[in-house]
Amino acid sequence: MLCDTCLELLDTGRAYKVEDEDEDGDDEWTTFSKPVAEILSKKQTCHICSRLRTEVLEWTEIAGSEESVSVLFCCEFSASGPLFVVEFKLSTEVEPRPRMIGFVGQSLQAKHLSQSYDALEPRHSTSSEATFDFARKLLYDCTQSHSGCEALEHTQTKPFCPTRLIDLFDTASDEFKVVTLATLDASRIEDPLRYATLSHPWGGATFETLNTASIHALMDRPSRISALPATFRNAVTVTKALNIRYLWIDALCIVQDSPNDFEKEVALMGLVYANSLVNIAACAARNPSEGFFRTCKWEVKSCIQAVGQSVESKEDLYLIMDDHFLEKGFEGTPLLGRGWVLQEILLSPRTLYFGNEQVFWGCREHLACETHPYGIPAGLLELSRDYKNIDGIVPNFLGDSADRRTTPDDFWGRIVSNYSTCTLTKESDKLFAIEGIASYVQKTRSDQYIAGMWRSSLPFSLLWLVHSTRRPARSPTLGLPTWSWASIGGGIIPAVIPTTADPLNDRYTSLCDVLEVSAAPEQSGHSKLASLAQIQLRCHMISVGYAGTFDGCEEVDDGLSGAMLPDAIRLYEMDALVRATLDTEPRDEESLFCAFIAATPGGHVKGLILESTDLPFVFTRVGYFGFAPVSNGILLGLEALSDETIMPRETITLV
Repeated sequence: MLCDTCLELLDTGRAYKVEDEDEDGDDEWTTFSKPVAEILSKKQTCHICSRLRTEVLEWTEIAGSEESVSVLFCCEFSASGPLFVVEFKLSTEVEPRPRMIGFVGQSLQAKHLSQSYDALEPRHSTSSEATFDFARKLLYDCTQSHSGCEALEHTQTKPFCPTRLIDLFDTASDEFKVVTLATLDASRIEDPLRYATLSHPWGGATFETLNTASIHALMDRPSRISALPATFRNAVTVTKALNIRYLWIDALCIVQDSPNDFEKEVALMGLVYANSLVNIAACAARNPSEGFFRTCKWEVKSCIQAVGQSVESKEDLYLIMDDHFLEKGFEGTPLLGRGWVLQEILLSPRTLYFGNEQVFWGCREHLACETHPYGIPAGLLELSRDYKNIDGIVPNFLGDSADRRTTPDDFWGRIVSNYSTCTLTKESDKLFAIEGIASYVQKTRSDQYIAGMWRSSLPFSLLWLVHSTRRPARSPTLGLPTWSWASIGGGIIPAVIPTTADPLNDRYTSLCDVLEVSAAPEQSGHSKLASLAQIQLRCHMISVGYAGTFDGCEEVDDGLSGAMLPDAIRLYEMDALVRATLDTEPRDEESLFCAFIAATPGGHVKGLILESTDLPFVFTRVGYFGFAPVSNGILLGLEALSDETIMPRETITLV
């Protein structure tokens, strides 16, 4: 329920359905009429004020007194849809940066839907029987009626079975055994085989794994489930509650100290997750020892509210939600920042996310949670950064979506953008951890995959740049080619690959020829031998030097702000400075080269900053540059850039 103050606030906003702005075009903030002392009351029952109370308490501690805390708000109702957003801003003289708190209201529209929500009872734990009922129902509905969620399951000519599985026997048993297909109980094998998988953070904790010393003990005789770390025990509980006998956990199904077994199983991980019945994501756990079951604190009844009591407006029922609902629930958890998990979740047909306060469900046709079992409202999804970034990537890659506006290169760019910000326990897993996704994509592209990039996208895909102005480290231990985004530790902005369907007349054209892409045939473009990959280009090369950093952040080429291209490169032959960003520190800042890769008819140019090696005509990448048609006296059209009598081209090798 809401208090009279908040009801009046929303009703006023609903009546006008416009967003007031001040003279600068910013939201108009109004002082909240409920005093801070009243917000801090322990008897607070208003859904909005209860959340405000939590935040104001923390802000009051910072400010030293409640009198110095001010609470402002602005409210906006959508004129075109059943949605409103109300934002609060807490500020104090002690802390100059205000704290923002937001709520989203989604119209329930139908009375029966609000009654269905109102019938929900609070959970006490994510291990409760009510939670498992929620999971069982969604799993049944999905397997029975979601044709789109089966797309990856039936790609094999014969049923797939992982090399090893954990046999949980029956629900009453406290024993498990690691088994292979040859040792499975033939009378209990289903077609296709039903098994669950687990996505979990390793977190640096010490726990028993399958290794050359323990393999016989774990596979020759049953072991005690109670001896497993808490996260694995929780996964066993969920698997049994879903009436599934077999479970796959990487730590117990891959021989961890065998390089040969690791490489073989990593190549199969895409199939392992794609053919699972359900994936269990231990979002709330930081390591295997911690477990992922949590106490629930939500009550959906408090979120249902009738808004609109005035003469000017008609009353509607709204579901009022925290605008960071998904982030707090599971998106902001450590698990989803783990590199391996991206492909585990994208390739799994359906996933149960065990979050901080409740369980979420995600499949290719439905996203729900215990507070919203009929589907998470669109208003929340619109505000969710992570969900929007990964939603539909794999279905579109596999041709299961009717939306053909986005190209395979765009989708791969989204994967690279997401994955590059994730963390890995082992740096050497950089390409291994997305090999499953790459394998599926390769089936649809019929393309050569090399060190995280696609042959058909060259040379444009070379034009990625680092996301941070702080130069990330390029690890020599990885041994990956410097032209690949995978050689860099940190977030990446993928290159935009032009297409013939590009509506822009001024789109980029290649200025160089890709003469050869050499990679060991047996690597199939994947991880093990990626360090051997080289690219031979014929392109324009000019000598440049590093000239420090630019001041200011004016807009530059490609819509990138000056802050994204902070470095200055001096083109000696043109006596001009251009904007750039260095991937890493060059060995000699005075002995660099610019390789011109692409340009528009108007002369917008993009290229790579290279550094020579000890071998003739062999270079490593150290950065990216871009400049507009007229930049510090440079005036180059596409015709001039294509004329070798004006700018001769050289044949070089990138390593």
